[in-house]
Amino acid sequence: MTSDLYIQRVTSLVSPTHLQASEEQVLSVYPTAIRRRILRYLYLKYLKGSYLFEEAPQRLLDALLAASRVETFMPGVDIIGVSQQSTVG
Repeated sequence: MTSDLYIQRVTSLVSPTHLQASEEQVLSVYPTAIRRRILRYLYLKYLKGSYLFEEAPQRLLDALLAASRVETFMPGVDIIGVSQQSTVG
């Protein structure tokens, strides 16, 4: 099996329709190198598409992808972090 086909097959497991398993749970069973390739396949184009990371070295982007956690929010939802106050009046 080619590596690209393998990555596509693995990323289909990460899709939201897969029994509501979190991405971390699905990817935790794979070795670090495979996890890194899957994360690159899924998210690298979005990081490089942002102004802040368009010129960033690959090692930095890999470290950022490995340390990050993906959270999805519905459109129109206000996100307030801990110790932040809402400014909605």
